[in-house]
Amino acid sequence: MVRALKLLTPQPAVGLPCEVKIELDAAIQDPYDPAELSVDAAVETASRKSAVPCFYFEPAAGELGGAGFRLRFLPTGAGSHRVVVAVKNAGGSTRSTPLDVQVAPRAWQGLLRVSKKNPQALTWESGAPANLHGFNAFGDMHKRGAAIPSNNIDR
Repeated sequence: MVRALKLLTPQPAVGLPCEVKIELDAAIQDPYDPAELSVDAAVETASRKSAVPCFYFEPAAGELGGAGFRLRFLPTGAGSHRVVVAVKNAGGSTRSTPLDVQVAPRAWQGLLRVSKKNPQALTWESGAPANLHGFNAFGDMHKRGAAIPSNNIDR
């Protein structure tokens, strides 16, 4: 069922989304019906294994590339990422040949997390404070003329 896995991201790097196109041989009536077809991936590194659901991609008007299943994941470490796609339908299940994605190192603070020091503040995984800017950082407080509460800024 899985004809090929094609890496669409030209230069995968830590902290940047990575996308894989999944080419299938199966005829699909309704790609949005998980009872008809289920497409999931396993992304494995030396230290971690993650299950990632795949999605059906339809290009927007004027966008290049055809419709089909895609996998999008966020590499959190450099090195080899082994991708295997599992496809299930009424006729059974199958797995793809593994795709080895080499991820380049890059300076990255990590994902945004709730601060361990102050549960009302956010920090990066590296421990650096997250200095959020913009109207949506503190809701509609600016509309009410309220100041940003000091306990929401992790110092």
